[in-house]
Amino acid sequence: MIPLISVVVCTFNRSAYLQKAIASLVSQTLVPSHYEIIIVDNGSQDETKQVVESIKNVSNIIYQYEREPGLSRSRNTGCQIARGKYVAYLDDDAEADSHWLEEILKIFQANERIGCLTGKVEPIWGAPRPSWLTKEFEGKLSLLDLGSQTRQIIQKEWIVGVNMAFPRKLLEASGGFLDQVGRKRDQLLSAEEIVMREAIEKLGYETWYHPKAVVCHHIPLERMNEKWFLKRAFWQGASDGILEGERKSPILRIITGLRTFAAMIFCFQELKIMLGLGKKEPLKARCSVQARLGHILKLWGIV
Repeated sequence: MIPLISVVVCTFNRSAYLQKAIASLVSQTLVPSHYEIIIVDNGSQDETKQVVESIKNVSNIIYQYEREPGLSRSRNTGCQIARGKYVAYLDDDAEADSHWLEEILKIFQANERIGCLTGKVEPIWGAPRPSWLTKEFEGKLSLLDLGSQTRQIIQKEWIVGVNMAFPRKLLEASGGFLDQVGRKRDQLLSAEEIVMREAIEKLGYETWYHPKAVVCHHIPLERMNEKWFLKRAFWQGASDGILEGERKSPILRIITGLRTFAAMIFCFQELKIMLGLGKKEPLKARCSVQARLGHILKLWGIV
């Protein structure tokens, strides 16, 4: 029987988390024959394959090894294998609510104009949440709560890769996730979901949020650290630089970077942070500087 929906879980060296993610998918309320679980192993060197093989008496799990590094590459590999009419993506460090797939299908089947669907993402804190980690930083942890109503999301709102789903035909029509962006080993590149959303909306489809399509995302101790947020901001800026650089000539990329750098030099707060003297400045300001530096250095081809 051809499944209605395919779940793709891309993973790299997170076998302990992966085991929990798979357990949450095996426990879905949706009839097992209506979905398949595709694990795309992006070159793991831990017990990932053994974890998948240890799942007994479950016939709808597929293991695929993807040698080329990159989350976008792995997501595309999963889509190529998928047989379902819809493709849902769950991160390897997340756990899906038992009704997750049932709720996703309900929304897609109710509105054929939906081309991209995201849902609520709640945290599983690996340690007590620090006081400085306020709500404004939750998006960087891929947490999402856009309210209690199912609705079309507006332009300034975002989707999160930990919990997103698409009609498979639209993933194929858009050409797949952009390989230049998206996580690659220790490079926290991002923005591939934004590019995909824009491509699907250009095809005439809509992006929606459904609060009952819930997943819980593990937030380990190492992410509850200001250094991680600064690194995350730098690579967000680098991701933006990649996307902007594709639209500009080499000369324009250099000029744009110089203009941004000059503006930073003439801003006392940003200059102080760049010189390493702004450790007491608000984290938001320090992240902003890191993002702009990442943007500049990527435009110049230095990172």
